[in-house]
Amino acid sequence: MIPRLRRLALASAGALLAGCTGLHERYGYGRVAPADTDIPEQDIAVVLPPGAPSISQRYRPLDRYPGLREGGAPHEGIDLFVLDGTPVLAAAPGTVADTGLSPMYGRTVALVHGPLAEAGDGGHLCTRYYHLGRIDVRAGEAVRRGQPIGRSGRSGLLAGGFPHLHFEVRRCDARGHDRGHVNPQRFWVDGVGRVTCFDPRRRWPEAPVRLTYPAPCRGIPWPPIP
Repeated sequence: MIPRLRRLALASAGALLAGCTGLHERYGYGRVAPADTDIPEQDIAVVLPPGAPSISQRYRPLDRYPGLREGGAPHEGIDLFVLDGTPVLAAAPGTVADTGLSPMYGRTVALVHGPLAEAGDGGHLCTRYYHLGRIDVRAGEAVRRGQPIGRSGRSGLLAGGFPHLHFEVRRCDARGHDRGHVNPQRFWVDGVGRVTCFDPRRRWPEAPVRLTYPAPCRGIPWPPIP
């Protein structure tokens, strides 16, 4: 079973790496990977500020829908094109639920944020950050919106050796226990699909839980981009 999983991971990583060849020239900033109109969650119009690191892969919950095309696979978050060593920012105020290191996802950080009003069941919103090169927080630590929690990298087999940040949003309980993934595009401060860059000069709402981009945007003076 383990060799089979390993082969699957290597195949996925190879496909990701091939798809990312020349990505720096094609993407860089302000661009979003094309939508697949066959997938309902990708019908959200995404508005990315010109200074925001590009989104190289969208959220793709293919496992939830009938008629799964042969060879398809879910992608439970979004991939941000960022170079090694880019600050990774907390997308909202919260607490570090966990940090870790896994063969597939590399160095990871999980944050738990405030109650999710839309859930109606006392559930919370959690964010996860994968393939980090460095982790700068510990479990149980409180974090501010926009606080650097680590640096981007390419750790883990599923990074495919390519530097990027895989960012997930999930429903969870108050301790960070998982209740399933949701589309990050539904939770930006400025509205559905309207990616919101963190700006320390701006006043942010305390509730409901809404997110800012987990990587620095160009043209905003802090935090600096290496």
